[in-house]
Amino acid sequence: MITLRVKDKGLLIEIPGITPFRTPAKMNITNIKLPFIIKILNNLGVQDYEIVSREGDKENIYTKKDFEKPKKKKNKDLSKINERFNKIEELLYVLAKKESNKNIPEEQITNKLNSLEELSKRILQKEIVREIVYTSSKDYKTPIVEELDEDPFIPSIDLSEMKLRGSSSETLGEIDGAEEAADLLSRLKE
Repeated sequence: MITLRVKDKGLLIEIPGITPFRTPAKMNITNIKLPFIIKILNNLGVQDYEIVSREGDKENIYTKKDFEKPKKKKNKDLSKINERFNKIEELLYVLAKKESNKNIPEEQITNKLNSLEELSKRILQKEIVREIVYTSSKDYKTPIVEELDEDPFIPSIDLSEMKLRGSSSETLGEIDGAEEAADLLSRLKE
């Protein structure tokens, strides 16, 4: 049998499979996976708890410290790392100084420039000159619009047999003022 004893006071703990309970409390967690219980307790911030397992007369008590992941130890001291970086910086400084002291002779520079000049002349001689024709949009006039044939596009519809249906209209006469219009409209409604 595995029992959870929570010693922190005033917490409400909800673990799936167990009814929610207030602490301090003892709960039977035999049927629930132990890593799941530990994760829930850590998420809730429970600091003081024990998990007791009993097998016959033998009783084992585990606390939060037993379930914490071991912290990785630093293999190297920070000062040793800084010393190594300082040595590398000094070596780079010495190498940079040696490289800056080397001067490239002017002959090498002029030879390289001459070879680049000859190479560019060869490339230009091999290039075939093609005609390039430039056109401008100023030469064009307004767009050409084609007229449609004189034949009508929409066919004619015979309206002689058609009749209008709907509300009828009535002309009452000419109206001179707004008062007369209001009187005529009120008569229509009746």
